Amino acid sequence: MKPMEDMTPDEEIQKAKKKAMDLLLVRDRTEHELLERLDRASFSHEAALSALSYVKSYGYVNDERFARHYLEVFKESRSIRRIIYDLKNKGISEALIHMILEEQEGESQKALVRQLALKKWRTLNHDDPKSRQKVIASIARKGFRMGDILSVMEELESQSREDFADDSDSFSLPGEGPY
Repeated sequence: MKPMEDMTPDEEIQKAKKKAMDLLLVRDRTEHELLERLDRASFSHEAALSALSYVKSYGYVNDERFARHYLEVFKESRSIRRIIYDLKNKGISEALIHMILEEQEGESQKALVRQLALKKWRTLNHDDPKSRQKVIASIARKGFRMGDILSVMEELESQSREDFADDSDSFSLPGEGPY
């Protein structure tokens, strides 16, 4: 195999097209990500642009489709802020991101926080104050607002205290029944 410097421009373009196709076989990518990877593979900018144009002409690269899929996959586990941040880093325009977010209807961010907190709540050691902080930190790392997290945690703790009080009212020793 010839080094890039010894190739004709046409040979380099063909090799860049092949590399682009190979990268897309692994996973879907944005235009920005694909150009970045081709640049790292030492292709000239012209060859990389030609390869991008080639794969776009077949619909293999589509930033709008990528952003919609990314949102669909991660909307249950990440905050909208985190998804926006990730998509911007992947080279998706802010206008496209906001257009897609406006179209998408789904659960509110607080409902997602509640869902994640409930999942962690079931395994939480309620006697250990550090375990509460671990749950809060875990959800915060996903990009949710601290106010939403603390509000949901307070709701869960209040509900748990009420459930405990209800259980202790109906508690009786064997033979002492409530009747």
